[in-house]
Amino acid sequence: MSAPSSRNPIQIPGFGRVEPGSADDVRLGALLGMAVGDALGTTYEFERLEQAPYPALATGPATDIVGGGPFDLAPGQITDDTQMAICIARSLLGSRETASWFERLDARDLATRYVAWSSHAFDIGNQ
Repeated sequence: MSAPSSRNPIQIPGFGRVEPGSADDVRLGALLGMAVGDALGTTYEFERLEQAPYPALATGPATDIVGGGPFDLAPGQITDDTQMAICIARSLLGSRETASWFERLDARDLATRYVAWSSHAFDIGNQ
């Protein structure tokens, strides 16, 4: 029996089937990268660089996802920034038949998703 190919399509709940190397794979990678950065940065949410709780932040990269921050999040927990981006992605995925992303953006659908998300959001940005 051969080892499974790393190029096999994967099924992502809420997003569907993703073919490695496809545009959807790149889009999903961007969302995952954003989520990791968000989870990493939540420790420092609303902090100035000089006020960061970890002095190493001023001298080098932060590489531990430890949670905490002003909302006392669990390690790896994402914030409203990523949650809202996921709402946008799901809204755009819901209308793939149109040519450009701008034509696909359905403001009513996106607003409906934001309202549904806001009913269980732990934080909604204030900027």
